[in-house]
Amino acid sequence: TTAGLTVPRLQPATAATLAAGLPTTASTTNPVDLAGGGEQDFSSYGRVVDTLLASGEVDAVLLTGFFGGYSVKSDELGRRELGSALLMADARDRHERPLLVHSMHHEAAPNDALRRREIPVFAAAEDAVQALARAVRWRSLPAGPLPLPPPAAPVAGDDYWSAGTLLE
Repeated sequence: TTAGLTVPRLQPATAATLAAGLPTTASTTNPVDLAGGGEQDFSSYGRVVDTLLASGEVDAVLLTGFFGGYSVKSDELGRRELGSALLMADARDRHERPLLVHSMHHEAAPNDALRRREIPVFAAAEDAVQALARAVRWRSLPAGPLPLPPPAAPVAGDDYWSAGTLLE
């Protein structure tokens, strides 16, 4: 992508595991599209995140869409989405890989629960992608201090003109 990230093609076994818990209209290549699976079964969010992070085929998961939006419809849907948020956070903790979320309802209670678990939730998908790209760039920096440049030539004089030459 233009952000410098790659979206790897998932192995057939991973795609089959994902497909087993999603509607037949879902896409299980990559990016994965739940195709309405989330509202049919809120736990599918957690299963998809867990499957992807466990696969070893991705370094991180970026969930984008309507997550959290059902919680404003009813308390029951809110409880179900909150449960799904906790499943996603548990999967992130278990596999120790990053999970980022973009939601059109980023301020909804289930997304607050994700933030409390230190999972970033973004209002704009572009911001989530940029955050992930920056994290990748930051992580690729060398560990420890950078090497020093070669030593400069010794200072030959201590007068005004020598100082000017040294500063050039």
